[in-house]
Amino acid sequence: MEFGYGKIEDFLAVTHGVVPTKRGALKGRLKNFQRLSWPEGTNQGKGAKVRYTVRQALSLALGLEITQLGLSPEGVIHHMKRAGPLVPIGLLHALDTFEQNKGPTYLILFPQTLSNFRNPDEPGHLCSAVIATQNEFPAILRSSIFQVNRFSFIDLTSVLGGFIINLLGKDGPLKEQLRGDLLDWEKDERVARLESITKMKNRNSNVDT
Repeated sequence: MEFGYGKIEDFLAVTHGVVPTKRGALKGRLKNFQRLSWPEGTNQGKGAKVRYTVRQALSLALGLEITQLGLSPEGVIHHMKRAGPLVPIGLLHALDTFEQNKGPTYLILFPQTLSNFRNPDEPGHLCSAVIATQNEFPAILRSSIFQVNRFSFIDLTSVLGGFIINLLGKDGPLKEQLRGDLLDWEKDERVARLESITKMKNRNSNVDT
């Protein structure tokens, strides 16, 4: 499933409440991401007509949400890459909650990790983010693994709902294709994460020897 730039910009403008007079600023934000070759595959050179996949469109939507937390484009990209398969897993859960009207699914970020965004070599904390529903908030707050006193919440169900309403409409088959695209995204992220861990282990092994 792919979409032209115009539809993606319209979707993002509606999702983030961008008025027509500020569309130029929105385009500037998107160009900043494109200049940094993110999402992967969107920087195809000047004048090229880019078709956006589901993962690229939703990555941009979430990237703009995280930008509103005060992060630079580089910081947003670092966080999205660090989250890895957690993002599509959360969106799959959000798809279920959206269809069943069960309330929102949140991507919850922890401020301790945000200070590390500009240095990707730092290991950071045990957990950079989690996916949770409102009913799970008390358990997260009580858990000692996070050891934080501030949280930032992004409503994945709202973001995904906007994507469905503005780009898919009521087309049932397209929703099933959306699920398949999210599953493929999650699988790719898991493979990439395993490859990254393997490379890190090999590098550390070479240092030790």
